[in-house]
Amino acid sequence: MSQEIRNLDGQYRHGQVFLQWEEHALPQDTTLQVWSSEKPFSEPGAEKTLLAANIHQGSARDWWQDPASFFKDAEPAPPAGFVIQDGGQPLNPRNGLHVHTVPRSGDGERYYAITWQSESGNVKEQPFLPGQNCLSAPLAVKFAQVLPVSLQSPPLKRGDGLGKALVLSFHGRGGGAGVNQKTGQPTGTHLWFADANQGWREGLPYKFNLSITDQEVRISPFDRTWINRPLLESPDARDHVPAVCSFWSGYNTNIAQNTNTTELQVDIFVERYLLALIDWAQNWLGADSNRCYLTGASMGGSVGISLGLHYPERFAAIHAMVPIYRYTWEECSTSKAVSARRLACASGPLQDRPAKVRANGKNFLEYMDGALNINRPLVDTPPIFATNGRRDGSIPWVNNPPFYQAANDARQAFAVFWNDGAHGMSSTAPDDVKQWGQDIFQYRLDQSFPAFSNCTDNRKYGTGDPADGDITGWINRGLRWSDIKDTRWEYSITLQADHPEIRYPVRTDVTLRRLQLFRVHPGETLTLNLGRGGESTLTVPEDGLLTLRSLEFPDAQPLAITIRRTPDATRKSNLPGSERPRRPYHDLDWSTAVRVKSTTHVHVTSNKRLREALAAGLDFLTISNYYPSAPYYPIAEFTPNYYLFHQQHPIIDKDWKLVHPPFDWNQIVGQWKDKLPPDLQKRLPFKEAAPFDPLPPGILEAPNAEHHSFRDSSAHLNSPGSLYRSGHFDARNKFLVTDHGWPVGNRRFWRDACDEMIAELLFEDGGGVTINHPHWSNMPLRLVINMLDYDARILGIEVYNHSAQVGRKTGWSEQYWDNILSTGRQCFGFFVPDWYFSPEDGCAMNILLVQERSAQACLQAYRKGNWYGCLKGNGLGFDKITFDGKRITAAVNRPATLKVISRQGTVLESTGQEIAFELSPEEYPNHVFLRLTASDGSGECIFSQPFML
Repeated sequence: MSQEIRNLDGQYRHGQVFLQWEEHALPQDTTLQVWSSEKPFSEPGAEKTLLAANIHQGSARDWWQDPASFFKDAEPAPPAGFVIQDGGQPLNPRNGLHVHTVPRSGDGERYYAITWQSESGNVKEQPFLPGQNCLSAPLAVKFAQVLPVSLQSPPLKRGDGLGKALVLSFHGRGGGAGVNQKTGQPTGTHLWFADANQGWREGLPYKFNLSITDQEVRISPFDRTWINRPLLESPDARDHVPAVCSFWSGYNTNIAQNTNTTELQVDIFVERYLLALIDWAQNWLGADSNRCYLTGASMGGSVGISLGLHYPERFAAIHAMVPIYRYTWEECSTSKAVSARRLACASGPLQDRPAKVRANGKNFLEYMDGALNINRPLVDTPPIFATNGRRDGSIPWVNNPPFYQAANDARQAFAVFWNDGAHGMSSTAPDDVKQWGQDIFQYRLDQSFPAFSNCTDNRKYGTGDPADGDITGWINRGLRWSDIKDTRWEYSITLQADHPEIRYPVRTDVTLRRLQLFRVHPGETLTLNLGRGGESTLTVPEDGLLTLRSLEFPDAQPLAITIRRTPDATRKSNLPGSERPRRPYHDLDWSTAVRVKSTTHVHVTSNKRLREALAAGLDFLTISNYYPSAPYYPIAEFTPNYYLFHQQHPIIDKDWKLVHPPFDWNQIVGQWKDKLPPDLQKRLPFKEAAPFDPLPPGILEAPNAEHHSFRDSSAHLNSPGSLYRSGHFDARNKFLVTDHGWPVGNRRFWRDACDEMIAELLFEDGGGVTINHPHWSNMPLRLVINMLDYDARILGIEVYNHSAQVGRKTGWSEQYWDNILSTGRQCFGFFVPDWYFSPEDGCAMNILLVQERSAQACLQAYRKGNWYGCLKGNGLGFDKITFDGKRITAAVNRPATLKVISRQGTVLESTGQEIAFELSPEEYPNHVFLRLTASDGSGECIFSQPFML
């Protein structure tokens, strides 16, 4: 029989390509490679991309069902194949399988191929043979939300976890096997195929358990990675199997061959896999992104510490029983273990030479050092509730006190109870400590909380010697809070100190964390009322942290605290806007509506660009320039480099201090002119350009700018209708302005910046803030939701950004839009050219529907949702859209393919000029929203605003 691969087959589903093939008479040492190309592999000059290498034979075998994968002396089970589709049949375990995840910029048609090589067979690479080891026809693929394979019925439906808390529950070092060691029965409810960033090679299968109750979505992942060999160099014999444990972090990038490499390089594969699971649960199942919790014991508690402190913006709170906080080589008289050896199992001989994290070159042990990670006072780390035993034989006590001290010094939220127990001590903790496992659910990412430090009721944990300090003790035990009020002008909270062993009076410092609306600034003077006495003043220190020192609790009675600030009389009133209209077009007379072509995101930096924008057909200009982020309005009064000479807005320096104008940039940059490249030196002194041309009659305009580089977010936000200005001219530090102490961008907290944008709106009832290119910006869904919840005048997201699509294929955020809408939040969708438009491609734009042709009416239309978006602006349009609560209808002005879309996807499709879809109120929870699209053969597609049910 010839040695070959036959019958390669490929299927695309949910952002992934499932490739299957037959393997015939291949040598025992064969490894396989997966390739991709935009052209047929047989075509001369076809550019090939290697997607994965070192794939073993029989990769369709489900090793999760084999006890020998996990237990050193177990008898192998009969081979079973992977199930790769909900309700599907197992594959032939003798065949091959690879699952490729389409990257963000991978949309399009692609060919795929499999080759093999063998040293013993003297085959370096197999040729590409269409119809045999190459696909004869391309697959249409696109970046999309990856979905796990359900191994149990019924399969999941989108939105099954809508609004529920998300809990990640982690097992300890002995867990994670895919079969029960005693019964041999498979475990795990779902299978996840990893992308190239989630494992040593693409396509590795992970398993997890999933349960959904009325209150929560609970994911229990399995920490096992297939390396196709026993990890014999590991100091832990439990790893002398082909499915190894990573200790929930990362491992040597060469783990499939040998971890005893000359240079130790570790990649945080497993952390990225866990974050991907969270994204799926929040984006597709609909779990509440503000209520994500980590819980576990031993190794499972350790990942709570490491993951929670590496990504503090993702997790509301952590419950960690007997965790490792630091990974060192320090020994302890009560423990047989050395914590750093836990990481050496999968990373290599860390004691002989340091390992570096591939992404940043950081020492791996430092990356995993919780004491370093929590000691960041300006970062709101998740509250941690923990237990430890002084005689824990697995978790050395010596590493705990440095973490306890660091958490207290940084004024982070941390509570711990310890006793003289061993590894199972959590079961002997007092009832109020056991309650911590439920107390974590009080915390949310969109709600502030108090962090207690320097509490006089704390016990002494000592130096790290198990004999030093109080045998039984705690930190911040019994400190509780309730009744938070967090507004722009007032913050109040009720605190209490009470537990069975407390000694009054108790004094503690309280730092207010995750402040939402009540954001303070260094030097600001506040009024403080402690409830039990008179008022006093409080000045915010330079670090900006609002800490109340030495609050006293003489008894168990609650203490009510109120902090107020005085409104700035020079600022416009900026009360939160009313809700975004849930039913757009409700007050619109379609028969008399005027259509105005507009966009909220277009850069016009020269008269040439201005002429191109007008030639694209834009009738209403809201130019969104940046560097600086300032309006060019009215444009005829400005020059392209106007703000180089007339900047009258402040900037924030490297020390976060506000620097006020005037700014003579010629004089400022001239101070370091000799350090500039010669070509830039020649541009000094700066000379003001000629003004922009006047707009043609009938062209409307309003102020706008693109703001970016916020203190707490990488978002880009536009502000159509606002006169607000921020930043300076020096994009990408060409003239070394950043190097000399004035970094680029807005540099305010995004909430403060949005307040400023809204306060400077030209018309109180029109315009607002847009969230730009969320896909390109890789914005967490939670951040966008928090922005939308913050103020109704934050209108929505860019669903399509043409420049991002042309440049990086990251311009589409339609799935992201539906993920937001599926939470029940109204979010308007914008369609913009950004930098790029052309006569060939047309111009992405928003068609405003107004009763009169004025700038104010156009901005009001944006506020109300009275517009539809389009990709090209070539004339296809909605003639009418209606929804009476039971029936949605639409008509377009020329034949097209029309769709009605809900949380369930496309629920109706028809061809022609009209569409109608009916539903009853009882069906609202299944659909959540309705929106419409229409497309034709020209490449045009138009999008209605959503109707929320």
